[in-house]
Amino acid sequence: MSTIAEECISPELAQQKVTKFLVIGAGNRLYGSRPRQVYDEKYRLYWSVPIMFTSAGDKSMCVGNILVDAHNGRLQVKKNTIDEIIANVKSAAEDETMT
Repeated sequence: MSTIAEECISPELAQQKVTKFLVIGAGNRLYGSRPRQVYDEKYRLYWSVPIMFTSAGDKSMCVGNILVDAHNGRLQVKKNTIDEIIANVKSAAEDETMT
């Protein structure tokens, strides 16, 4: 009996993919942090990569998450995901200017 192990991308590669996506699309104050494993309702493996926003004072705060399919490396980015990240960044930036 033989089994075939599925190849998965590493958490580091998932993090790099998200960071590249953010730097190209949103600038250098957002980056992907250390991912954690999550499964969908069909038990498909994903990396959940926290999105970090760096303030002018070098404080970092999480402003959302992007899922990366661990089997093919595709980012699972929906419009509501981007909207949530943008709203959280705006809120964090406003908090930054008030301090």
